[in-house]
Amino acid sequence: MIYQWAHGAKVHGRLSPQLAGEQLEALRQQRGGLTAVVVVAAAKPAASPLHAAFEWDNNLAANHYREEQARHLLRSVVVLTSASEEPTRAFVIVSGAADTDRYESISVVMADPAMRAGLLVRAHQEFLAWERRYHDLAELAGLFTLGREVFAA
Repeated sequence: MIYQWAHGAKVHGRLSPQLAGEQLEALRQQRGGLTAVVVVAAAKPAASPLHAAFEWDNNLAANHYREEQARHLLRSVVVLTSASEEPTRAFVIVSGAADTDRYESISVVMADPAMRAGLLVRAHQEFLAWERRYHDLAELAGLFTLGREVFAA
C-alpha cells in the first residue's frame, strides 16, 4: 500500500507518510484497532518511528492544546438572529495576512464582500476535502454532483 499525507495535512516533525502509514497499520493489526491513546503510547519511546510526529516538550504541548481548545470554543459558539432561524456559527475563519487564519464575527464577514468571497472559497475547499474523504460512498454521489453544480455557478 502507498501512503501519502492528506491534502493540507500539517504533521509535526519529519516523518514520512509511508512510514507513518505502515506503523499505524501494524499497530492497528496488533491492537485490533486504533485510538489516539494507543497511538500516543506507541509513539512515546524515542526509538519509535512515530515519535517525531508529536511534541514532547510538555510546556509547548500544553500551549498547543490550549490553542486547540480556543479553536474549539470559537467553533462552538452559535448565534440566533431571529426566532425563525436555525443557530449559525457566531465566528468563522477568514484568511489573514502571511497565511494565518483568524476568526471573525459571521455578521462582519457576511457584510464584507471580500471576506464573504473568502468564506465561499473556504467552503468550496472544505466541500472538496469532504468529497475526497467520502468519495467511495455511492449513496452520496448525488450530493457530490449537486455540490459541484453549486460551486460552479
